[in-house]
Amino acid sequence: YDVYITLARWRLGLTTSPGMRICRGVKKIYESLNSIMAFVISAFNQVPGKI
Repeated sequence: YDVYITLARWRLGLTTSPGMRICRGVKKIYESLNSIMAFVISAFNQVPGKI
């Protein structure tokens, strides 16, 4: 239950600045991983019969 409150606070930006820096860093890493995965998936889809 506390986790949901923490996530809600992160989204509202009510946490302390160190917490916000960590949250932003994790979010950037997560977004870059998502873009990398999307690129890999699209690259695999470009090559027929490889998977």
